[in-house]
Amino acid sequence: MATLSPGYSFGATESVTAAKLATLVSSATISGIVNADLSAGAAIDESKISPTGAVYVLVGSNQTITGSNTFSGKNSFTGGIVIETRTSDPTSPTAGQIWLRSDL
Repeated sequence: MATLSPGYSFGATESVTAAKLATLVSSATISGIVNADLSAGAAIDESKISPTGAVYVLVGSNQTITGSNTFSGKNSFTGGIVIETRTSDPTSPTAGQIWLRSDL
């Protein structure tokens, strides 16, 4: 469950002012949001999402992928390059095709 923390805490006998109320609301924070806290129609921008435990590549946008990455199966990339792991050479390679012999 999400936790809402106020931006200002009033003392038991403290006077309420417009400035303190503004701080209470404008400096408030929310944390611990889980998927169950969000409605199916929530319009959350991708820039606000920080996935943990995995790497996500967004479909339909330009991506720069760095570091050590594992891709499984046959992968096609813009520009006609195809990279696949094989134990034999293809009989009719595609123009621009690159393959990795895993048996050598």
